[in-house]
Amino acid sequence: KNNAGARVDFHGSRIDWQMIYFEGAPTAPAIYTPVIDLDATSGSVVYARHITLQPVYSRRRSAGLGSVITLETMIFRFAYGYSDKLSQFQNLPGWSHAAVAGVEKNFAIGRSTLTTLLQASYGQHENQTDNTITSFDRIFDRGWLLGLRLATSSDWAFSSVALYDGAHSGGFAQLKAECKVSDGFLASANVDWIDGPTGAPLGTFRRNKRAMLTLTSYL
Repeated sequence: KNNAGARVDFHGSRIDWQMIYFEGAPTAPAIYTPVIDLDATSGSVVYARHITLQPVYSRRRSAGLGSVITLETMIFRFAYGYSDKLSQFQNLPGWSHAAVAGVEKNFAIGRSTLTTLLQASYGQHENQTDNTITSFDRIFDRGWLLGLRLATSSDWAFSSVALYDGAHSGGFAQLKAECKVSDGFLASANVDWIDGPTGAPLGTFRRNKRAMLTLTSYL
């Protein structure tokens, strides 16, 4: 079967709308892994032979709606998406709903500009969350995000972002500073913090806290 999709855009003086629809097979296939039942109480080691990972090009139906509204110095954004499988093949991701709303505002502080972003997201899925990378987007199921960026009149810029995963009680935060050393070099320093309970999407990566110094050259 062929893929089919449609997209409608509307651009007004203060409001933009976008609607999309798609029905077909994703570019990347899903990987089917056979389920092996093990007796965890026996204490024995099970050796399985000839386990095959099978790519599955399943068809899905997706639809979405988005809007951007500009009011004076504030920008409001909203998006909603729905996706569902059309194949009855087992172990494929099922239906999902996702919505996100955000507001952005700029503040003049002397000769500098402070940009603030507040965002809330909600998601609901047929499949349960696990601690694999395929469930990492579940951090936005009940997500709250706050972002700040200060652009100065000099060669410095500062930014920070904080994300709270309300569904699994996890969090992520980042602090970053950038400085234009010369016309061809940009220096930056950032600190990343991540934490959450064991088995939760963010908790799986809680040991990945880091601090970085970077010097970038542009030719």
